[in-house]
Amino acid sequence: MMDAKTFETFQEFAVNVTESIAENLLYLTPEEQGLYSYLSIENKSLEQEHISQNYAYQYIHSSCVRIPD
Repeated sequence: MMDAKTFETFQEFAVNVTESIAENLLYLTPEEQGLYSYLSIENKSLEQEHISQNYAYQYIHSSCVRIPD
Protein backbone atom coordinates (compact mmCIF):
# COMPACT_ATOMS: atom_id res chain seq x y z
CA MET A 1 0.00 0.00 0.00
CA MET A 2 3.01 2.26 -0.29
CA ASP A 3 2.60 4.27 -3.44
CA ALA A 4 3.27 7.90 -4.28
CA LYS A 5 -0.37 8.95 -3.73
CA THR A 6 -0.41 7.40 -0.24
CA PHE A 7 2.89 9.03 0.67
CA GLU A 8 1.76 12.43 -0.63
CA THR A 9 -1.54 12.13 1.26
CA PHE A 10 0.19 11.40 4.58
CA GLN A 11 3.58 13.08 4.07
CA GLU A 12 2.96 15.37 7.04
CA PHE A 13 3.60 12.26 9.18
CA ALA A 14 6.87 11.37 7.44
CA VAL A 15 9.91 11.43 9.68
CA ASN A 16 13.63 11.64 9.04
CA VAL A 17 15.59 8.48 9.68
CA THR A 18 19.27 8.50 10.58
CA GLU A 19 20.35 5.85 8.11
CA SER A 20 18.63 4.12 5.27
CA ILE A 21 20.04 1.40 3.05
CA ALA A 22 18.24 1.06 -0.27
CA GLU A 23 17.78 -2.53 -1.34
CA ASN A 24 16.24 -4.04 -4.41
CA LEU A 25 13.21 -5.72 -2.85
CA LEU A 26 12.00 -8.50 -5.12
CA TYR A 27 8.24 -8.26 -4.73
CA LEU A 28 7.66 -4.52 -5.04
CA THR A 29 5.98 -3.11 -8.12
CA PRO A 30 8.09 -0.66 -10.16
CA GLU A 31 6.13 2.23 -8.60
CA GLU A 32 6.68 0.90 -5.08
CA GLN A 33 10.40 0.35 -5.80
CA GLY A 34 10.68 3.93 -7.07
CA LEU A 35 9.09 5.35 -3.93
CA TYR A 36 11.21 3.06 -1.74
CA SER A 37 14.37 4.30 -3.49
CA TYR A 38 13.27 7.94 -3.12
CA LEU A 39 12.53 7.51 0.59
CA SER A 40 15.88 5.77 1.10
CA ILE A 41 17.80 8.56 -0.65
CA GLU A 42 15.90 11.26 1.27
CA ASN A 43 16.19 9.32 4.57
CA LYS A 44 12.42 9.49 5.06
CA SER A 45 9.99 7.03 6.56
CA LEU A 46 6.22 6.89 6.86
CA GLU A 47 4.96 4.38 9.38
CA GLN A 48 1.72 2.76 8.33
CA GLU A 49 0.02 3.41 11.67
CA HIS A 50 -0.28 7.04 10.50
CA ILE A 51 -2.40 6.00 7.51
CA SER A 52 -6.05 6.35 8.44
CA GLN A 53 -8.14 3.21 8.72
CA ASN A 54 -10.67 4.60 6.25
CA TYR A 55 -7.95 5.32 3.66
CA ALA A 56 -6.51 1.82 4.10
CA TYR A 57 -9.95 0.24 3.77
CA GLN A 58 -10.74 2.19 0.60
CA TYR A 59 -7.32 1.37 -0.88
CA ILE A 60 -7.64 -2.35 -0.19
CA HIS A 61 -11.28 -2.47 -1.24
CA SER A 62 -10.52 -0.79 -4.58
CA SER A 63 -7.58 -3.15 -5.17
CA CYS A 64 -9.60 -6.34 -4.79
CA VAL A 65 -10.68 -8.25 -7.85
CA ARG A 66 -14.37 -8.95 -7.88
CA ILE A 67 -15.63 -12.16 -9.42
CA PRO A 68 -19.17 -11.89 -10.79
CA ASP A 69 -21.78 -14.34 -9.52
